[in-house]
Amino acid sequence: MIVQRALERPGVPWRNGLGVQYEITADGPLPDGWGWRLSTADITTDVAFSSFPGVDRFFCVGTGNGVVLTIDGVDHRCEPRSV
Repeated sequence: MIVQRALERPGVPWRNGLGVQYEITADGPLPDGWGWRLSTADITTDVAFSSFPGVDRFFCVGTGNGVVLTIDGVDHRCEPRSV
């Protein structure tokens, strides 16, 4: 098994160019050759998520003060350690 520390993972720009994600694992290569993937990202300001039509996404806040996601005009507050 290869162990790669968080600080060793290279950043990959989001599809929309507005952020950077750090891949932990996936079943295929980025940017589009995967069926599933697990990654982290730092969200430090209001920013639009990249669009992935046909992909179900799960979002978890690991640390910080939480995040408000606006989906179809409705705000959803996500607290740390919530999914």
